[in-house]
Amino acid sequence: MRFAGALLALILLPVAAMAVEAPLLYSRTTLLLHLQHPADKAKPTLAIDTEVREASSAAHTPGWFNFVSLGAFKAAMAVYAAPLTVTIHTTQDYAPLDVLMVDSYGTITQIMPKLVLAEMQEPIASAAPVLAVLYLRGGDSAALGIQPGDSVEYKLFKKKPVVITAPAGAPPSEAASSAAAASETPPASAAPAAPVTPVSAAPAAPVVLQ
Repeated sequence: MRFAGALLALILLPVAAMAVEAPLLYSRTTLLLHLQHPADKAKPTLAIDTEVREASSAAHTPGWFNFVSLGAFKAAMAVYAAPLTVTIHTTQDYAPLDVLMVDSYGTITQIMPKLVLAEMQEPIASAAPVLAVLYLRGGDSAALGIQPGDSVEYKLFKKKPVVITAPAGAPPSEAASSAAAASETPPASAAPAAPVTPVSAAPAAPVVLQ
């Protein structure tokens, strides 16, 4: 029995070590940023080479990304399981970063430009719940024309519902025109009542005296 127990321990020990040292959820992808006011008018969409990490693990792992390696058109993105208010904490990273908050629809809701995480005096919370935090090289947002309201295209972000509105000056629909015409047509007057002919009472029969 002792030998069997020792053998089982030797088998489970590497498995436990592997579980502790399991790598963070990781993928590398090309994000598409759709800009409303790009610095280069000929390029309203930017392709950004991005390393994506699962945020709940990355947040507790110092040095989960080497921000010094961020260059032009490169980014790191931490993604959460559900939208929440995110807090950016002080780290040992001295490279200036543009920190972009992204909601569940992929819309950039907030930009913290040229943030040096090692020099923060206190944590900074997002102004609204977000699904992801996108890190760019400090100053790239301004240089490329990235602003709040721009969108990030990625498989985890939901698509916004399409709202169809009639263009300005367009003629109203047939149904609307009919309804408007009906509301403007005066009600038909009632048919005049038929004249009433008075009926006179028949004269009484004369009384004959004998």
